[in-house]
Amino acid sequence: MFFPFLPGLQGNPIEECIEVECQRDEDCDRRERCNYLSKSCVPLCQQGGECAPRAECQARDHREFCTCPPPLEGDGYTHCEQREFRRKNISWSFLQHFHIPIPV
Repeated sequence: MFFPFLPGLQGNPIEECIEVECQRDEDCDRRERCNYLSKSCVPLCQQGGECAPRAECQARDHREFCTCPPPLEGDGYTHCEQREFRRKNISWSFLQHFHIPIPV
């Protein structure tokens, strides 16, 4: 015999039906994902989420998107590192014109 569940309930209908917050990511807010073990929605980007140290985390569509803020470079997920100054790409006259200190 089959007993259909009401929305938001799961379990064995003969023994006990328990209320669950989610069964899939789409049951949660777009900035959350479903924890399939606890059946609850959990916020993304908590304490940096899955991002590299110094990366910025943005939650959307049930996923975490990690980026490195300027002047850092990297993929945002594994590393964010300080950009190296490239002397050959910047003319000294440009630096002097804008009163930018010339690194030694």
